[in-house]
Amino acid sequence: MSSDAKTRRLDCGTAAVDRISNLPRNIIDLIFDCLPIHDAARTSVLSKTWRALWGLYPNLVFDEFFFDQLLYDKDEQDPNVLLEVTRTISDILLVNRGPILKFHLFVPDDLPLHQYRHMDLWIRKHIKSRG
Repeated sequence: MSSDAKTRRLDCGTAAVDRISNLPRNIIDLIFDCLPIHDAARTSVLSKTWRALWGLYPNLVFDEFFFDQLLYDKDEQDPNVLLEVTRTISDILLVNRGPILKFHLFVPDDLPLHQYRHMDLWIRKHIKSRG
């Protein structure tokens, strides 16, 4: 697909300028580091460059906000919800290729995440990445 076709598809005829991707890398890193993990993950669909940045995201914070976003409008007693939560966290850890500078795992009281057998692997990945 040509560049012109991509521009037309994105904004219906007006020329789009990607100002953020053209910022210096250290500025992009500062912006990226301020994003919650959900928003950082969403950047991966913007382009190959942003997908690569997401794979290097150093702050893996699975806090109350993360779980509120993930569990919004879902029945936490449904066994499929636990599977979805654990799969999401595992996928995030698998995609991450860079060093993990911050790892925080909040476990909601009403979600039996402690029963998930791969939780140990998440922690080992974090320790291994710290060297």
